[in-house]
Amino acid sequence: MFTFNGIHASTYGIKVISISRPPLPAIKNTFVEPPGRNGAYFAKSALGKREISVKVKIKAISQAALRTNARNITKWLHNNRLEAPLIFDDEPDKVYTAITDGTDWEEIFRFGDGTIQFICADPCAESSAATDITLTSNGNKTINVMGTADVLPVITITFTGATTNLSIKHVEKNEVIKLVKAFVSSDTLIIDCRKGFITLNGTNIMPALDLSSDFWSLYPGTNTINCTTFLGTMTLTYKDKWL
Repeated sequence: MFTFNGIHASTYGIKVISISRPPLPAIKNTFVEPPGRNGAYFAKSALGKREISVKVKIKAISQAALRTNARNITKWLHNNRLEAPLIFDDEPDKVYTAITDGTDWEEIFRFGDGTIQFICADPCAESSAATDITLTSNGNKTINVMGTADVLPVITITFTGATTNLSIKHVEKNEVIKLVKAFVSSDTLIIDCRKGFITLNGTNIMPALDLSSDFWSLYPGTNTINCTTFLGTMTLTYKDKWL
C-alpha cells in the first residue's frame, strides 16, 4: 500500500496488487563519437526521472458507488497537478516527491481494476526526518551519511561576535564555500546548498560569495568538514537520500 499527498490509499478502498519500483531509475549515458574512429568515448552518466507503476483494485457496493469513488480518487491523485509526497508502507521512513502521470482504468459492474503511474522528477527517495549536525569553529568534523546518494545540506550560523570572512570546506572533495564579508554579533547566515543561495538575516548576499566557491554536497559514507575560526554556533542540516 501507499500514501500520496498525506492520504493513505485504503481511505478510498484501494487494494494494491503489485508495485513496479525498479531498483535504479532511468540512466542517461553520454558518449562522444570521434569522426574517423570506431566506437565512442564515454563522457558522463546522469540519473533520469523515476517512474513507478502501481496496480490496484477497488470494490464498491454498487456501480454508482464505484463511479463516485473513482471520481474521488481522481481528485486525490490529480492534486491540482502539483508534486506531493509518496510513501510506501514497506519503507515508511523514505519519501518520494511524485506527480501522477495518468491511470489505466477498467470497470466491470462493482469492480475497478487499473494502474496508477507516478513520476518522480528527483529519482531518489528522501528521509522523512532531517539530521542536524553541530559543527565546530576552526576544526574538523566527521559526518557519516547513511543513505546511498549525495545530499545537499543547509548550513545555519548564528554569530555571537565579530567575524571577518568565512570558509567552510569539504576536505575529501577539496571544495570550499568562501564568503568575503564582515559579520557581527546576532547575525544569522543561511547557506542553502540545495538552492545554491545564501542569505544574511533574510537578505540575499550572493555577491559576497567568492568566485572560487562550490556549493558542495555530502556523499554516502564519511565526510570531513572544516571551518575557519568564527564566534557563534553552526548547524548543518540534511536528509539522507536513497537510490
